[in-house]
Amino acid sequence: MDKSEIEQGFGGSLEFDRMEGKRACRLRKRIMTGGYLAEQVWPQVHEAMAENMIQLEKAVGPHLQKLKVEMDQA
Repeated sequence: MDKSEIEQGFGGSLEFDRMEGKRACRLRKRIMTGGYLAEQVWPQVHEAMAENMIQLEKAVGPHLQKLKVEMDQA
């Protein structure tokens, strides 16, 4: 996967962990709005999480489709 292309599609920076030696890659976006102990900001945290998940799916989806096609052709 192309980090810069995915981040451009996402609209911001992401943390990439290639997990060498495994057939996996971890992408992460930290949300600094609050945490599980700050109940008063949970609505804002949930909103930020949902928005980021939607953007991540849009940014990564085309790359996953390419991998699926490549795997089907192998």
